[in-house]
Amino acid sequence: MPAPGRRSADVTTHKMTLYVSSYNDVVDETFRRSFPDVSFCKVAGLTELRRELLTTTVLATSRQRLTPELGRMIRELGPRLQWIQLTSVGTDLADEIGLRNDIRLTNAAGVRANVVAGHAISLMLGLMRGFRHYDQFRARREWAREDMIDVLRWPDGETLVICGLGAVGREAARLAKALGMHVLGVSRTGAPGGPVDEVLPRSRLHDALPRADVLLLATSLTADTVGFIGARELSLLKKSSIVINVARGRLLDEGALIAAIEEGRISGAGLDVVADEPLRPSSSLWTMDNVLISPHVAGRGGSRQKQALSDLFSENLRRFLAGRPLLNEIVP
Repeated sequence: MPAPGRRSADVTTHKMTLYVSSYNDVVDETFRRSFPDVSFCKVAGLTELRRELLTTTVLATSRQRLTPELGRMIRELGPRLQWIQLTSVGTDLADEIGLRNDIRLTNAAGVRANVVAGHAISLMLGLMRGFRHYDQFRARREWAREDMIDVLRWPDGETLVICGLGAVGREAARLAKALGMHVLGVSRTGAPGGPVDEVLPRSRLHDALPRADVLLLATSLTADTVGFIGARELSLLKKSSIVINVARGRLLDEGALIAAIEEGRISGAGLDVVADEPLRPSSSLWTMDNVLISPHVAGRGGSRQKQALSDLFSENLRRFLAGRPLLNEIVP
């Protein structure tokens, strides 16, 4: 039976609309055949979505497309909408855009955790192994072996502080342990668990930061975590510390980060996300030798990952039609 206060799904009138990128479009002919009583509609933009919302009961979209404009459209034109399935993990915009309380919201937690964690470790290793320098030497066709001696390091024996011990944080911890790192987790409660050596509550973040050779941001963005790492927090890091962010750009005070790098108060940063995307051309982050930037692609992982997303969509749609609890449901 549906949860109290939920409208039951009527399969005879059910319609799923997909407002997603081609990469996240998992509804192929095989998927459709599995749900003969469901109609599917794909839209490329808000204009097309506006025409379809009146008859849509399930919307698949991404966090990036969950904008205030879409929120207004749902309030005005989506009276039948019952469930939104996100292709990503973040749900921090749901409150900001004013979704109705009776709209169920699920995310794709777990589908991309291993890929995002691997990307975070790749950024860390890229900085430790001087990859930005290689590009410069290659452009000049220089075999600058001796020039690299003083900039190379390896993580064995170093301490990784991970802010956020969800699926990404735990997987990053597992990978870091394989590299011989000591892993200190910082979570909201500080409860022990996962492949970490120790855990501190978020209230003791400042005790953890001076110990960090690498600081990894893998926590969710909420009203409490905007600017989570600012000038004060960066000042507590070692001069040799590296900051990695694969979570949300607004967790990190970008101006404070730039200043800390320019003034040599930290060693560098690896960023898959920034506060305002795309990163503006005038940003000094582009030209810093000790900064690696990827364009918010940490979650891209190829065909196996896409199949995992398809499996999640399929299982949740079956559950929804049967009035059963959904996977990864975000409870208000």
